[in-house]
Amino acid sequence: MTPTNSEQRDEAKAERLSLLAEFLKSCRARTQPESLGLPVRPRRRNPGLSRAEVATLASISVDWYTWLEQGRDIQPSIRVLDSLADVFRLTPAERRHLYALTEHAVMPTKAQDADIQIMQRLIAHLPEAPAIILSKDWQILGQNGAADEFFSDWTHVSPDRKNILYLFFTEEIFTKHLRNWEWHAKITIRQFRAIYASEIGNPLFVDLIELLSRVSPEFRDWWARPDVTGRDDGRKEFDHPSLGYRDYDYTILRPAENQAVEVVIFMPCSKYSVS
Repeated sequence: MTPTNSEQRDEAKAERLSLLAEFLKSCRARTQPESLGLPVRPRRRNPGLSRAEVATLASISVDWYTWLEQGRDIQPSIRVLDSLADVFRLTPAERRHLYALTEHAVMPTKAQDADIQIMQRLIAHLPEAPAIILSKDWQILGQNGAADEFFSDWTHVSPDRKNILYLFFTEEIFTKHLRNWEWHAKITIRQFRAIYASEIGNPLFVDLIELLSRVSPEFRDWWARPDVTGRDDGRKEFDHPSLGYRDYDYTILRPAENQAVEVVIFMPCSKYSVS
């Protein structure tokens, strides 16, 4: 007898939960406690971490993690998956596999050090094109020498406010020297709102939105609108206080393995004389 659609779905779910349980057990067994700063206990009965250690490191309950390894039908959140992936030090491919097994069709939500290092090496070879590396919540993770010269090295900005959205509404290089700033600012808010839809409740996003709502009346008014738009390439023109007129086509690149980090490259449209 041919199985019904419902029976096929049940079989697929059972297989997915079984694969998830085996994958987590394998990851736990291969993760050495000393690599995470835990004391070495010579009389460990099994290799790798204990369930209790995984639960503690991932900030979840032992029972809840045990249920995952038992193949029970529970739905971990993206943040829990990120925590487990960090504990097990999963590769990008393994992270995607973990998300797929839990039916989360999303990419990682955290920038990885390897991706940041590769991007930093890339933009270092762009001496005339300012380039900035951003996390998913637009925190500045790195930039090249051209960005230091044109925008700033942001040494005067506290680390928690070293965010391109915050700077867009508080720094004169944008508010005063970017032509058609209001138009660009509204577009920028629409782009950020589209990203926030998948991060509602995330403290990194919530704190930034609350901060900007306090310090920028324009942001507070425009954030209240429901409009969204995608992260597209475009052009920006500046009347720089020391370099004079500058126009750039900008493009956004992301690693294929991790959509939670991006580099924004500003490519000069014109040839400029030395000021």
